[in-house]
Amino acid sequence: MKESKFIKNNLKRWQALSEDIHSNSLKRKPGKMSEDFLQVGEDYSFSKTYYKSRSIKGVLNNFAAYLNLQFLNNKFKRKGLRYFFGTMLPYRLYNARRPLQLSLITFLVFMLIGALSAEQEENLSFIRQILGDSYVDMTLENIEKGDPMYVYKDSDPISMQIYITFNNLYVALISFILGITGGIGSFYILLQNGVMVGAFQYMFIKEGLGTESFLAIWMHGSTEIPAIILSGGAGLILARGMFFPGHLNRLKSFQKSAREASSVFLGVVPLIIFAGFVESFFTRLTMLPDFLRLIFI
Repeated sequence: MKESKFIKNNLKRWQALSEDIHSNSLKRKPGKMSEDFLQVGEDYSFSKTYYKSRSIKGVLNNFAAYLNLQFLNNKFKRKGLRYFFGTMLPYRLYNARRPLQLSLITFLVFMLIGALSAEQEENLSFIRQILGDSYVDMTLENIEKGDPMYVYKDSDPISMQIYITFNNLYVALISFILGITGGIGSFYILLQNGVMVGAFQYMFIKEGLGTESFLAIWMHGSTEIPAIILSGGAGLILARGMFFPGHLNRLKSFQKSAREASSVFLGVVPLIIFAGFVESFFTRLTMLPDFLRLIFI
């Protein structure tokens, strides 16, 4: 890449950084300071490698020196988990908004496809193919007994939480790791889960239990489903680093995307634990007033 193109591609970001430095606003944005420090360091390494006799190195070196000083001055003010969830994770999510949006759209599209496909089959054949005959038969039996959500009451809540939490953590981890397939594996997990959720929800709608199923299933689904979407998005972040390195070499781009994706995945873990807790202890409370369950959702 010619130096002129390198400068053109990054000029707006450097100008914004310069304005932040002169306005002294970075001290109030430790997360952004960290991101800028990492990015400027990568820019400087790139310029040092390919533009050895150019002055752009000096500008980037000045940026890096200032950010390094501020970074060191602020590092002892950080509060571990508070810093991660309050500052770093929100910036990681914002910077990765494009792959996360793609993950959300993919999931919703296939959720709709699952529901529409289930609607086309009068004999539940598509739903049986997706969820399995035994699960569908059990659910229909529970509906006939007058307790369609009995599946959430059939096990001890503690053992149920352990099983659900570890299963969902496994799915989320696989969805994240499969980003190394260029995102194909992550897309497949999103497709699979989207179709399953759409078919599962429509099964109850088909039986005239749309409201009751919504109030029960989405007590835990309101955090479980976003966790799946974010995990798939983490996989797509990895894929982005592989296919769209920008001005970085492919290895450094992948390393950067791996850091971002790991942060997103770690941010998902509490959601999964919370969703497992709710599914095991609260989803079973179908006797609660509908308005309380709706408020909870």
